Amino acid sequence: MPTNGSTVIIPHNVTVSISSQTGLTINIISMRVYGTLQIGSSINSSLTTFTFQYPVNIMIFKGGVLRDLTQNHRWFVLSNTIITIYNGGSFISSQPTTLISNTNNSTATFNSSISGPYTITVDLQGKIQKYSSITFAPSESGDFGLNSTWLGGLAPTVDRCSPDDGGCNLIIPTNFNITRENNQSTINGVNVYIYGLFEISSWASYLFLYPMHFFVYNGGVFQDSTINGFYFRINTSINIYAGGLFVTHSPSYIISYIEKNTTISQIVLNDSKIYGPYTIVIDNNGIIDNNGSSSLSTSITTTSRCNAGTLLTSSSYLAVLTVPFYIIMIIHRK
Repeated sequence: MPTNGSTVIIPHNVTVSISSQTGLTINIISMRVYGTLQIGSSINSSLTTFTFQYPVNIMIFKGGVLRDLTQNHRWFVLSNTIITIYNGGSFISSQPTTLISNTNNSTATFNSSISGPYTITVDLQGKIQKYSSITFAPSESGDFGLNSTWLGGLAPTVDRCSPDDGGCNLIIPTNFNITRENNQSTINGVNVYIYGLFEISSWASYLFLYPMHFFVYNGGVFQDSTINGFYFRINTSINIYAGGLFVTHSPSYIISYIEKNTTISQIVLNDSKIYGPYTIVIDNNGIIDNNGSSSLSTSITTTSRCNAGTLLTSSSYLAVLTVPFYIIMIIHRK
């Protein structure tokens, strides 16, 4: 029997039913469902609704099923709740199910059959949101890597934001400040929607391991606090809309790459504040379009070693870039 603070895992081919009249009265950190989780009972007609007494973080992975068997198909949920259905996972009910927030009595109704990817969130104000994607949103301002920063109490680590599941979307709401305290991004956060502040902290440079797309909306700020700038994988973009702001230091570099030791091109940003509308797009070939101006350079790799993040310029070379264990020289194309 799980106790407070437990993580519950339901394996493939295993069915677990929660059919207590009082609802779920255990404060569980998370529930990972690979088999079947049934809420309610097909033989207990007196269980008309279901109440979650604590916030829940339910993850339905490939092959997993979340099934509603309550009679009236009404679930009462608390703030700081998230239900995530991954690719290959599903939610099943005999009719649409209504979620009711215990915080402010707001409601949201969900179809009787849902296939992943899909996310349901209940924020700290009790507002219920639903997304046709794997989506993470913060519950408070803070460090990106802390579980306490995110709704549901778990950060979007690589196992919950995996390329195998198509990555995930990150939402930084208005009045939220999120800082990434690391030197590389190991999650496949396909889209980052910025309405508040999203800051990449002050390492020498920051490496994104997967393609990313940043959307900075009115009032939103995307801040580069690194020393040298960003290494972006191909197929990446920064989209700054009217009223949005991209903050850097001057000069700051954006470098495209395919592999860690093979850079393609770079641009230098000499403005510390870039206001929208403005776009920076890296295509499949690594060409960087800086708001309509393209840049492509030829790279030469040597086997010399030096510290990661150093960047030098000279009249002969467009740049000399160092990444772990390699020096990469990028020269002008003739």
